[in-house]
Amino acid sequence: MGLKELRLAKGLTQKQLADKVRGFNRTSVAQYEGGVKNPQHVFRCCHATG
Repeated sequence: MGLKELRLAKGLTQKQLADKVRGFNRTSVAQYEGGVKNPQHVFRCCHATG
């Protein structure tokens, strides 16, 4: 399961997820989901989604 699937399973928008992760914004989340950015901090998103 990827980041987008985890986010959607929790019913979060990209902005809502970004707000839960310090140092992230909606654009960052979109870039990680789209594979544009190296997922070095994705574990923070995973932790924020529970």
